[in-house]
Amino acid sequence: MEINREQIRTIYETKLTSKNVELSSSDPQLAYILRAIPTDLNIHVLDAGCGDGRYSIYLHKLGYNHLYAVDLFSTLNVPGIEYKSASIDELPYEDSFFDFIFCNSVIFYVDPPEKALVEFHRVLKKGATIVITAHTKWSLFTLWRTIKRDIFKLRSMNHLLGVKFYSAKYYRKTLAKNGFELVLIDGWRFSFIIYPMYHLVWAAIRKITNLTLPVKKPYIIETKWIRRIKSELSYHSVLIAKKI
Repeated sequence: MEINREQIRTIYETKLTSKNVELSSSDPQLAYILRAIPTDLNIHVLDAGCGDGRYSIYLHKLGYNHLYAVDLFSTLNVPGIEYKSASIDELPYEDSFFDFIFCNSVIFYVDPPEKALVEFHRVLKKGATIVITAHTKWSLFTLWRTIKRDIFKLRSMNHLLGVKFYSAKYYRKTLAKNGFELVLIDGWRFSFIIYPMYHLVWAAIRKITNLTLPVKKPYIIETKWIRRIKSELSYHSVLIAKKI
């Protein structure tokens, strides 16, 4: 089954109308973005596959002045962000335009993802940084999602119909093949059992108390092979790279 972009667009547009766009300050993907993004507030930033724009909204509140975003929706009204309807493998920007790109849990909607990486390389300036997160092929989280999609055929998994999942090794090698130098590879939500339990407990506490966790830099074990393992088995792999 091929990915039906029109179906994906419809599913996510429906989600946007009923979902709170406020980003939790404890969001792990936000932590990786804040770790990698340059501190110059005048840089050009692309939110590649922005969804409801929550990460760009957060960066706008921090003072970043040149925020751009693309997704499949016809329009997206987010103050301070220049939005265009486009796929991440056909970006409507000139060469060497961006200083920083982040692509959260989107790149596997392109088959193969390499087509998006080629476009990212084209629109990034030399030495600029990209942050990519993605469901990875060998994760138990991905296996469970695939079972729910392909065996139980749950409607909640319709946004993943036709999607193929790739290993972190694939992303790492494809980045290198297309002119990127890997800065960091890691993964978040490593435990298939402990993290979901923690998430449910914390969600209940937050609902009762309105407490929020402060944004923290991701806890990164500076051991190459442990991070490689995390990148393959966690809920999401994380890759930070620079254009050579």
